[in-house]
Amino acid sequence: MGFKNWCDFHTFDGLNKLKMKKYLLPIVIVMLLSSCLKRKKSDNLHYFQDCESIKGWFGVNSLTSEIKAHSGTYAILTNQKFDYSMSFTSSIAEISSKPLMKIRASVWCLSPSKLFNGGFCVQIVNPANENKLWITKPFADFIKTENSWTKTVIEADIPKEALSPDNIVKVFLWNQGTVPVYADDFAIEFTE
Repeated sequence: MGFKNWCDFHTFDGLNKLKMKKYLLPIVIVMLLSSCLKRKKSDNLHYFQDCESIKGWFGVNSLTSEIKAHSGTYAILTNQKFDYSMSFTSSIAEISSKPLMKIRASVWCLSPSKLFNGGFCVQIVNPANENKLWITKPFADFIKTENSWTKTVIEADIPKEALSPDNIVKVFLWNQGTVPVYADDFAIEFTE
């Protein structure tokens, strides 16, 4: 390759590199910005419990691996001995300093029998333990098939009188019967 051909080749290659740099930088910037916009930021308005970790949850003595969990290894057992599942428990102040408008709570449940008594509960109580919000979705309303995981959801507006910063939000299962009911994959979301 002669000197002229070498110069022509490298000049062409250099121009391509300059053009590539000119277009590559904006493409990279757009990709970075779009990935940042798609990523959800962590905040106190979203909670999830898959029974594999227990941070932020109260009453973990009812964890079990005796059945195939909905996800992971562990699920929550409720029965005569454990009539309340482990509970999500947080004060309004810990969740948000802004007024909360709604709560959406979901859970997956399974039972070997349909002879159960109890339900999935969302509760807000004041420091005197008086109910400011109480919603129960009976097991019979959503567990329709034995030994099959079923998801249920409670969605509710949060009344203004329930929004005192000292009030406590609780989400749990309450089993008043003798038949075991298992729970897994709780999800709780608040809307400001």
